[in-house]
Amino acid sequence: MERDSSSFSTLDSAQEKGLSCVPHQYVIPSLHRPNLAPKDYANVAVIDMAALKNGSPTRSCVIQQIRDACHRLGFFQVSFSSS
Repeated sequence: MERDSSSFSTLDSAQEKGLSCVPHQYVIPSLHRPNLAPKDYANVAVIDMAALKNGSPTRSCVIQQIRDACHRLGFFQVSFSSS
């Protein structure tokens, strides 16, 4: 049984198989590739953690901001004001 030259196991490299280019099934279409053009930079939320102190009237609002940031991007920038 002859294996297709465009497929290889995880133990074989493309170079070991004698392939001179990446097989088409492993190429991500350009529309699905990451794009770091300036217009696509993430708008990262900056969240003031000082409002998480017990008794703070804005505590629940900050918790909601953290939740939203985690759902939207998976992370956020932390700040801590002294006020």
